[in-house]
Amino acid sequence: MSAVRKILLMFALLLSANSISFAQGILLTGVGAVNRSMGGASTAAPIDAMGALHWNPASISGLRCNEISFSAEVLLLDQELTAGGITAQAESGAVPIPSIGWVHHLEGTSDTIGLGLYSIGGFAQNLPAVSGHPVLDPMSPLSPLYSEAQFFQIVPTFSRAITDRVSVGFAPTINMGRLEIDPIIFGPQTFAPGGGAGTRWAWGIGAQLGVYYVHSDTTQFGFSIKSPQWFEPFRTHTKAMGAPQVAEIQLDLPMVVSGGMSYTGLTDWTFALDLRYMDYENTDGFGKPDPFGSELNWKNVFSVAMGAQRRVNDKLYVRGGYTFNTSPIDSSTIAVNVASPLIQQHVIGLSTSYRFADNVDLTLAYNQILEADQSGPSPFGPISSEIASYSLAAAVTVRYGN
Repeated sequence: MSAVRKILLMFALLLSANSISFAQGILLTGVGAVNRSMGGASTAAPIDAMGALHWNPASISGLRCNEISFSAEVLLLDQELTAGGITAQAESGAVPIPSIGWVHHLEGTSDTIGLGLYSIGGFAQNLPAVSGHPVLDPMSPLSPLYSEAQFFQIVPTFSRAITDRVSVGFAPTINMGRLEIDPIIFGPQTFAPGGGAGTRWAWGIGAQLGVYYVHSDTTQFGFSIKSPQWFEPFRTHTKAMGAPQVAEIQLDLPMVVSGGMSYTGLTDWTFALDLRYMDYENTDGFGKPDPFGSELNWKNVFSVAMGAQRRVNDKLYVRGGYTFNTSPIDSSTIAVNVASPLIQQHVIGLSTSYRFADNVDLTLAYNQILEADQSGPSPFGPISSEIASYSLAAAVTVRYGN
């Protein structure tokens, strides 16, 4: 493979991902309206089923009663790519992010079971052809550029309270993923990109383990480890030089290690803090060389998530959260990552829940990735990228049993 094609491959993959709106690499900062508004801090703060299932399977033992939750989020992206003094505005539209979580305490036992079905990450964008734009000029092989990736996870979960204070949990993770990049850049050895829409869903597997420890009536701790999510190769039927081709790329999701604590010592308040580590450097498609001899060279990500919930009265709850993430890109890789969204480091969330009945809550949430920009050299000359995202979410939670 020529050096030029390697550069174009890496750049195109990252450019196609510059609408990732989830700030922890390709992963969401949380799942569901409640957990997202808490900044994703849930490893030791099981205040809703979806957040507990996603971040620490052992913490479902700490939920006060059985519950099932349904959440729907709509995310809008605001992104510009400037090169050669010309700015292109992406038209990505709205991205749906659904989530479902169910937790049930088995009566007469110390066991709790649960099931999560939710989006865990992805991206979407649609950059038009722009005359004179060094990257998106109609004569460029990358123009116009459309991309979309979706990753869903099914998580059957089991937790056991082995003492009054300690619970352990386990969950296999079953994944479905889809990756589309049009025009497609990876695959055929000749750099003659074809269409990238003929992509089927790929499946993957993994697992997660967790521990939940009730230190006192006011302080809890949690720890979890989620294995890499290993996917089969993503395959796309395309063509090159007039001949049919099947393009493949290996793309897994990274191992995630989370540790957290929560505090409820102030009347009507819950505070949560999580520290998180994402191992991109040892993940196929991100840090490891791919079958085509190139690699994205992403660095590992460290994240701090914090959230607070206040019970205003018997019916009303309010929440706020903040997430900070380190960037997996440094000066040595800026040339091929300059348009990457991972310059985004600050995420805020807000929500309110109203209890319509003793067992039914409606939650409305708002999340925003604060605007960020980055400039630097690239194979196409100096490039500048600006990106921000905004989302609204709603959830219904139904509780039953004791």
